[in-house]
Formats: sequence, C-alpha cells, structure tokens
Amino acid sequence: MGNALRRWGGGTTAVRPPARAARVITFALAAILTAGSSIVAQPALAAEVTRTRPVRILPLGDSLTFGVGASGGYRLELKDLMVPDRYSFDFVGPAAHGPFEIEDRQHSGWRGWRIDEIDAVVGDWLTTYRPDVVMLMIGTNDILQDYQLATAPARLAALIDKIVAAAPSTNVLVASIPPIGAVEGWTNELDDEQARAYNAEIPAIVSQRAAAGKHLSFVDVYPAVQKSDLIDTVHLDAFGYRRVAERWRAGLYDILGAAPSESTRGCPCSIWNTADAPATPQVATSTATEVGVRFRTERDGYITGVRFYKGSGNTGTHRGRLWSRDGTLLASATFNNETASGWQQVTFDTPVAVRAFTTYVASYFAPAGHYASDPGYFNDVEAVNSPLRALATGQSGGNGWLSTSSTGGFPATPALNGNNYWVDVVFTPSPGPNQPPSPPAAPKNVNATALSHSEVRLTWSDVGGEAGYRIQRTPAGTDTWATVGFASRDVLAHTDAGLTPSASYNYRVLATSHYGDSPPSNVAAATTQTAPLSAPAAPNGLTAIAASSQRIDLSWQDVTGETGYRIERSTDGTTGWTQVGTTAADVTAHSDTGLTASTSYSYRVVANNTAGDSPASNVATATTLAPPPPEAPRDLTATAMSPSRIDLSWQDVAGETGYRIERSNDGTTGWTQVGTTAADVTTHSDTGLMASTSYSYRVVATSPNGDSSASNVATAQTQAAPPPDPEPPASPTGLSATAVSSSGIDLSWQDVSGETGYRIERTPAGTNDWAAVGTSAADVVVYDDTGLSASTAYSYRVVATSDHGDSAPSNVATATTAAPPDTEPPTAPSDLTAVATKHKVTLSWTGAQDTGGSGLAGYRVWRTSSPASDTFALLATTTATSFTDSGVGTQTYWYRITAYDGAGNESTPSNTATTAPPVEPPPEAPSDLIATTVSASGVDLSWQGVTGEDGYRIDRALENTTSWTPVATTAADVTSYSDTGLAALTSYSYRVVATSPNGDSAPSNIATATTAAPPPDTTAPTAPTDLKAVTSGKRRVNLSWSGSTDSESSGLAGYRVWRSSSGATGTFAALATSTNTSYTDSATISGETYWYRVTAHDDAGNESLPSNTVSAVPR
Repeated sequence: MGNALRRWGGGTTAVRPPARAARVITFALAAILTAGSSIVAQPALAAEVTRTRPVRILPLGDSLTFGVGASGGYRLELKDLMVPDRYSFDFVGPAAHGPFEIEDRQHSGWRGWRIDEIDAVVGDWLTTYRPDVVMLMIGTNDILQDYQLATAPARLAALIDKIVAAAPSTNVLVASIPPIGAVEGWTNELDDEQARAYNAEIPAIVSQRAAAGKHLSFVDVYPAVQKSDLIDTVHLDAFGYRRVAERWRAGLYDILGAAPSESTRGCPCSIWNTADAPATPQVATSTATEVGVRFRTERDGYITGVRFYKGSGNTGTHRGRLWSRDGTLLASATFNNETASGWQQVTFDTPVAVRAFTTYVASYFAPAGHYASDPGYFNDVEAVNSPLRALATGQSGGNGWLSTSSTGGFPATPALNGNNYWVDVVFTPSPGPNQPPSPPAAPKNVNATALSHSEVRLTWSDVGGEAGYRIQRTPAGTDTWATVGFASRDVLAHTDAGLTPSASYNYRVLATSHYGDSPPSNVAAATTQTAPLSAPAAPNGLTAIAASSQRIDLSWQDVTGETGYRIERSTDGTTGWTQVGTTAADVTAHSDTGLTASTSYSYRVVANNTAGDSPASNVATATTLAPPPPEAPRDLTATAMSPSRIDLSWQDVAGETGYRIERSNDGTTGWTQVGTTAADVTTHSDTGLMASTSYSYRVVATSPNGDSSASNVATAQTQAAPPPDPEPPASPTGLSATAVSSSGIDLSWQDVSGETGYRIERTPAGTNDWAAVGTSAADVVVYDDTGLSASTAYSYRVVATSDHGDSAPSNVATATTAAPPDTEPPTAPSDLTAVATKHKVTLSWTGAQDTGGSGLAGYRVWRTSSPASDTFALLATTTATSFTDSGVGTQTYWYRITAYDGAGNESTPSNTATTAPPVEPPPEAPSDLIATTVSASGVDLSWQGVTGEDGYRIDRALENTTSWTPVATTAADVTSYSDTGLAALTSYSYRVVATSPNGDSAPSNIATATTAAPPPDTTAPTAPTDLKAVTSGKRRVNLSWSGSTDSESSGLAGYRVWRSSSGATGTFAALATSTNTSYTDSATISGETYWYRVTAHDDAGNESLPSNTVSAVPR
C-alpha cells in the first residue's frame, strides 16, 4: 500500500467535569421506563465527552466518484462500511450529490472530466476544503475521449505532484480505474486494454514518491470489479460500487490505524455527564423554538428519554421528542417537576428501539426561548462518548437543529454556526452483538401501464437502503415469476419490452441490497395494446420554440395512419429520452411546460398506432427563456401590537422564494433589513422596538431570478409603555432612640419615598410584644415618646405606610429613660490656661465636682474673637480636662469652660483665658505619591497627607516633559484622586502640592503611569449587502457586494465567501476569504447551480450576519 503513509490521529478534546468521588448507580428497568416523569434514575457516570475532529476526506475524480449508475456511488457504500467501525470522518468537496441515505453528500466528482481538467482547479479545492485524505481515481475519460493517451501517466504524476506540493501533510490514495466493458453488443476491448496499460503505470508513480517521503499509497480497484457490475461501458451498479468501496476502505484503514474501541461504561447513559454545562446557559431571544441534535448510537438498543440543560430564563412547559432523520416522530413526553436550572430529564411512555449507527434527532420545545446555545461547538467536531455520538456539522448536513414555532415541531433548519443546544438522550443498549442490517422494505405503489402492443411501463415508490430493484413478471393468472429487468438505486421506473400484443401480464418489484432482498411489492397488472396492421412513418419537420422560462412549443408535419403521437425529451439530444406528453390523432403541436429556466432541451416525436411506433422524428432543440423576477408585494399594512412589537401583512405574489422586510425611521431613507420569511409566508412580527415610536416598513419579494421592487410603505407607531405597578415603600433605615428625660425618648430615622406616613411601634426591651404607640405624617421622620417609666429600657421600630401597603419594619433602636431629674449644677471649672502652638491652641483646666446625683457628664468649651463682647460660642464638648483647638489662624481668641451633669445642669463659667496663635508656615510637601493604571482612560493617584493643609492641587505633564498643568484639586484631608478621560497607551507624570492660607507646599515626588490598551472589540461589523453573482467565462462566477462597516476599534479585517450546492437553505461551506468587495469562484462545474452569501469579520474575530443569498449557474 506504499511506504510513506501518514497515520491519522485526529484532534480530540475531553470535556472534563469537576473531580468527585466515584459512585455506582443501579436501578430496575421499571425505574427507567417511568412514564412522563422528570425525576428518574440518572444515567450512569461515564467516560468524558471527547470532541473529535473528523478526518476530512476529499473524493476526487470523474463520474465514478459522482456515482453515475447508482446514486451516491462508492461514497454511500464507503460510508456504510466505515461508520459501523466507529471511524469519525467527513466527506468534503465543492459538489453535493447522492441519495437521502448518504447524509454526507460532499465530493469532487465531475462527469466527463479528464486529468487535465482536475489539474486546472485542484489547488483551489485543497486550499478551501483542507482535506486530510484525498481519494484520487481519474483517467477513464482520457481513454474514452482518446485524449493524449501516451502522456496520461505523466499527466497523472504531475497532478499528484501538484496535490502533494499544495498539501504536503495530506495523505493521497491513488486508485487504478475500473474495467471498461461492453454495451449493446459493442465489445470495448481496445479501451479496456488501454485502461490496463494506464493502470500498470500507476504503482511505480506512487512508489517512487512514497520512497521520497511523500504520503502516498496505491489502491488497486481494477481487479475488484466484475464485468457484470457494469451498467454501461464504464459505470457501475451498487454492487460494483460496494467492491470499489471495500478497496478504498482497506487503503483508508491503513492510514487511520485501528478503529476506536467501543466503550464498556455502564448504561443507561448519555452523551454529556451531569457536570457538563454550556458556556451560554441561555440566549437572549424569547422566541418559542424547538432545538435539537443529530446523534447515532454504536449499539442496537432503546432510547428511553430526553435530557436538556436549562437556564433560569428557559421557562414554560417543555416537551421532549425523538425523531427519525426524515422527520418522523418516534416518541414525545412532557417534562414535569423541573428544577430552576441545570439538567432536566423526561422518560417516554414506551422506550424507542433504535438501530446502531443510524442517525436520529433528539429535541425539546422551549416555549419562552432562552435555551442554551454554544456557537461553533459542532463545527468540524464530533462529540463522542461511546456508545453515543453527536455528529459534526459536515457528517449529516449539519448539527444543532432548530425550528421557530409557537407549538414546536421537527427541527429542520441547521444552525448557521454548528450550535450545541445541549439536548441529550438516555440510551440503554440491547444485550449481545448488534443485529446485522435488515433487507429494505417492500416497494410500494407499483403501477403498470401498457405503452404499446409490446411494451409496459412500470413505476414505483422509493425505499431506503436499497442497492437497486429487481423487476419480475408472470403471465396473468399464473404464479411463475421470472426476473425480466433490473433498475439501479433510486431509479424508480422500468419499461418491459418485446411483449406479445393484447396479452395480460402481472408485475412485482423487489428491492435488492447487500443484506438481502425485500419482500415483493404489490402486484400490478397491464394488458398490452392490440397490434396495428402497420406502424406509421416517422414524423418530420419538428420545430421547437421557447415560449417562456418554463415552456417550449413544438410542431411537426402530420403523417397518415397514426392514432396519436408521443413526445420525448432528452437533456443532450442523444440519450436519456423520456416521454413528456402525447397528443391525439392528427394533433401536431404540443407545449412542454414546467421546465427549468435557461435550460436546453431536445425533443423528438414518435407516431404510434395499434401496430406499433414509427421511427423517431428529427431532433429539435430549444433553450427556455430566463425567468423574470417576481412582482412587487402589495397591500402592506403595519399594526402596532404592543410597546415593542409591530405586525406586518401583505399580499402574496407568484414566483417568489421568500420575502425581505426592511425598516426606516422616516419612510424614505436609511432602509435596513430586519427580517425575512419563507416562500408564501406573508406576515412578520417586528419585535424589540421602542415604545411610542413611529416606524416605516416595506417588503421585497426575493427569488433566484432577482428581487422585486419594493412594496408600498406602511407606517405604524408602537403603543405607549404601560406605567409600572406601584409597590409599597422601602423599609425605613437609620432609626435612633435617645432618652431625653426620665419619661421621654426621642426617635428619628431616614425618610423613604412613596410613603404617606409612619407607624411607630414599641416593645419592652428584650421582648417581642410590639404595639403601635404613635404615627407621623408624610415626610415627618421624628417622634417623641412620652409618659414613660424612669430608668426603663424600651425598643422601637418604624413602619412606612402607603396606599400600596406597608413597608417592612426598620432596624430596632433601644434606649433607657433617665433616672429622676437632677437640678443641682456642678461646680465651675478653674485654673483655665491657653497655650498657642503651630495651627492650634491647647487648653487645660482643673475639673469640676457634681453632687446632684446624675454625675458629671463633661465640659463645654466656649470661644469668642471679640474681647468687648460677652457672647461666647460653643466650640466643642469633652469629658477630659484639656482640649486642643486645631486649625486656628493668626487671630486672637478668648476661651472659657463650663461643666454639665447627666441631668443637663450647667455650671457657671471658668476664668477666661486668651492667647494669640503664632504666624504659621506653609504645610510640608506631600510624600509617597503613587500613580496606578486602572483602565485605558484612567489613572488613580494616592499620597501621604500633611498637617496644616486645606486641600491639594494635582499637576500633570506628559512623560519626559516639564509642562505641568493643574488638572484638579481635592478638599482638606482627601489624599486620593482618579484622573479620567485620558488617551490609551499614553504615559503621564503627576505631582501634588498641599495648599493652605499660609501658602502652598513644595511639590511631592513625581509618579508616572501608562494607560492600558483599549478594551477588546466584541461588536461584529455590519452585514455585507447587495451581493450579486455574474457568470463569466468557463466555470467562473464573479461575485461583488457592498462593503461592511466596523464601529469598534479593531477595524474591518475582510470578508468570508460561503457557498452551497444544495439550495439557499442548505449547508453553506466557507469557500474563501477576501479583503476586497469582490471574488471570483473558479472551482465550479458547468450547468450546476450554486448559492452564495458573504459575511464580514473584524480584527478581533467578530463575524457579521450573512448578506443576502444569490445563485448562479456557470457556463
């Protein structure tokens, strides 16, 4: 297989829960099956979830890679072989084809392509799709077209070298081409001889490069294919493609290594453990939504219930559901007894049997939105916790599925960014090994129609998992069934020819597969027509004229003896002729309708009668016209439904694929897209609006053929916001109780808003017997409680009252009434002296005596600045026999002291003392100035304070300059300052000066700080608009669009171009990046339809919403 294979390990990341003690949970099956309960036995603890990047495989080649002959070709067969072996892989490529069963439809197989055509574009594909493995099988068309056969091996070698140079770490499997056989009696031995000669050169090409260290190996397909596998000269049936897939599998397994082993953890089990939690437990949207996940099991077994992670805002009644991948509902149940947040679980009434390695969808309905959502979780990552697997985005058309609906339903829309909505299942494996796949179901709706005296046309409905169909026939009234034909996978019709005229036949159809045949279908009967005496002559003069984008008109010359005409159509004018209509006798015109726009169709006409068909007429070809865009929508109305919502409705128009809703503030300019609807949906609710605000709207119908002109403009004003419901006032605070006498206590508290008064409640201290003792009017926050007992402790609380209810009580305040009154004052203080020092005067005196019983309470210090006045002002109180009057200036003051007792009796004054304070110097310089960066625009300052200052001045200069500028001041004793509004990443120097009436201090030390970088940019650019697609040249599509803007600091970085080959609502893959507003896609195939859209991203990694979607069909 080659000597330089690169083993693929794959990237994995384990989701680890917090450490905890191991435990074992056992329970009866009956507990698992408890119907409708959200409180059930939890899944057994298991290995952690491993996030595995699937191996990216690029199938590269011609129509054999495309799958002509059996839809999906070897890709479907390879998927069915590798998935049960638990390999994680993802087919990649610019094209998407195959049946429903293939799931992963991407590839790069192009019908009719040669080596040189692959060589011309493969570099772009390798850059875009970044494969880990390339499976290359090419060369058949070089032989069939006799194209430079002598250089075919050399051209293959050059193609391999280009692939290796562009992707040196990619493993390349190079296959021989299958045999070229015979068809309709034509032996094709020369072509097959050339195929064998070409194949003989490939091993040496591969081995030489492998020996040089390239990641190459050879896969020999030719001997695996039997001539009976060919349905024509080169294409295979499903059994032939299975043999090719088995050879590919052997080559891939040599690269991938041993298959991952199946887990032996205990079950019932789930994908995520109970300790796993989303990064985003709930999204902002409140739209009712069904969210789900696509998953597979590695064992046959039963899904017994559904789990989901709940954020606190995800309220309402939730319903869990299990679906098949085609949207068939398998089970549902309503969650009960939910917790406020975290994992919720519900059990189905009846467990659902599931088959190993089959894709299912688990979902739940979130009626209030706010569901968990981690964007990008499944992008290029499969979440594996054997025996359960949640698929990566590329493995089954996407993962993270949703449907916005008021009642829920099948989540059929893939998330744009591979979101994990944290939906899970509870799985119980069946004992023993997995059962082998079953044969397909019996085909249904078999219908037999006699086309002539010798032909019967059969049709039937498709079934899943079939490799093809076997058609059996028996004469009517007998049971001797014989096989008379075969049809390839997804081919649902067969014509049985060479029959006897006027004979009755019975038919039935069996679906074939690698696992056996289905039961027979229903029996359909037909009787061939009576043979005419002679067949008519061939019609002539056939003409085809395109009448519209969907219609071509035919006309021809009448012939004699016919009883009607059969009109046949082909896409290439040579093969694949299909009946598209008939006419009665002598009717020589026909209109073929329902056609695809801008498409070439070829026609021929066959005259028929009871004797048989004429030879076909001449072939006439016409191309349908390009379709027009739809008409403008009409009768748009806008109705305000609430302060934040306006509902829109309009008349439907024909030919649209959806509608774009635009909004403007003035109805003329500034139109912005605010929503879209699907085809035929003519209503929209615009939410999140501002109350009492006028909004104007217009609607544009969209289609692949262009957009319509805008509808009429409809304007509505949102309703006014309702006033808030009134609430009771807040609880009063700051209640204090002060005993003012032996029978009175004064209360005071902080006022609160919204009250109409206060109720004062009292209880003896140490009890809880609260009783109302008084009230106060609105805004009156004091109360005097009188008539109390002396020397008694009382506790109080206050309640604010209002028309909307009472507040909670305030804090409790306690006071003890005074003893009986003392009326005898203390003796007067004596020997008062005053000594002046810097900024202060120090007083001292001889203490007083109190004999009245209440006890000496303290001293009052009195001061005056006028010697002629006997009016002294109270300066301070103290319990000491000294006091310092700080902050004095140069003025002279006179002082005296009085004593007072606990009853409030005051003594006569002491002697009067006076002094003139000395002249004070300026304060000292502040010290220890520190500057600390706190943001991109702020610096905090702090310093050591000095005495004698009445404030500080802050000076600032740019670093390394001496241009000091005052920027702020602070009050006295305030030794910190926050400097704001600065430039980011800029160095600033600071100094501080203490100010006073005696002058300013010297400056402090200098402190320097550099502001931080600006905060990260988290705002995405605006979406690109006006995306256009124009075909140009062979297989080229030119894209252009109007650019985006980025309002944040990081700046617009560029654009990502996305492409889909499966429709406007299909899966889009990143195609390229660009810093321009245009891009040319050259990795296309002629005649295929591609859909495009563009997003913008900034330097911080934020990505915009997508642009409008356009489509193009390259020439």
